Amino acid sequence: MASPASLRPGWPDIPSAVRTRVSEAIGARVLGWTSLPGGRSAGGYELQLQAGGVNYYVRAADSHNPVGHRRLRAELGFVRALPAGAPVPPLVWTVDEEVGGYGKWLALGFAMPPVRLPELPWADAEVDEALELAYGIGDIAVPGPHAGGSFPAWQDLFDTDAWTRLAKDHPAALASFGAWLPGRVEALAELAREAAAGLSGDRLGHHVLRREAVFLAAERGAIPPLAVDWAVCGAGPAFTTTLSMLGLMHAQGGPAPEQALAIRPFPGSYDADEVTAYLAVLAGHHAYGSLLPPDPASPLTRAAQREHARALTDWLRRRLRR
Repeated sequence: MASPASLRPGWPDIPSAVRTRVSEAIGARVLGWTSLPGGRSAGGYELQLQAGGVNYYVRAADSHNPVGHRRLRAELGFVRALPAGAPVPPLVWTVDEEVGGYGKWLALGFAMPPVRLPELPWADAEVDEALELAYGIGDIAVPGPHAGGSFPAWQDLFDTDAWTRLAKDHPAALASFGAWLPGRVEALAELAREAAAGLSGDRLGHHVLRREAVFLAAERGAIPPLAVDWAVCGAGPAFTTTLSMLGLMHAQGGPAPEQALAIRPFPGSYDADEVTAYLAVLAGHHAYGSLLPPDPASPLTRAAQREHARALTDWLRRRLRR
């Protein structure tokens, strides 16, 4: 299975006045650019720029794209709050202003060493590096909301009542996730409620660690793996990043979670029952979201949620049978 993806607009598609402001922020003329795959969301810009002998990873959105603009604003706040040592390229400049006649623009520029995206199909070595990245993120302590920090609790990021609503409505489309599922919705609702009430933690979670957000060293091993797209972050158990990433990896044509974990197993600190309970929340969140009406502002989202939900519910089914 492969989740739909889109190629973002390119550097020439950005209004000339905005390009000028970006060049001024960099302090050099842009000499080359590459547009990057954008995953599920529509609009916005995701580019690699070459200027002044430096490679920059750039994300940008304008106020005419309110969803993308809000998402990028959230990312800016999280990136600034990340503790030292987090696997994120350094944010070296921003453009955050009204640009005459083109609305309010927000652009983030990260200095990027020589990197590459994982290839498709995923090679075992790249799966290993991606899991190294996810486990490392889960080792980082961050202040959650109860400690006055910037990172929300994971329960505030996901619909922990999704299975409860699906148990009430029992839409026929549930069967598209497997014949086993309609008869287990009430039990999954209870499992998700237990997870929401009982699972907490102060470990960093990156909840959209899709393939396009994983950057590996161009020369293998030259630098540790890096993560971008920090728009959806939170505090919780150490395994939250890993579970989200494994579901996305499989939905985007990568190995099943069990195959990936055969390459680099879970750390011994991960509790199996807690992993299954959290997985139930993730699966319900994405299954419910995929059944909502299409989002005109992000036409690829529902299909991507559906693929992600299938990967997660299949994994959940196998874990519940053990």
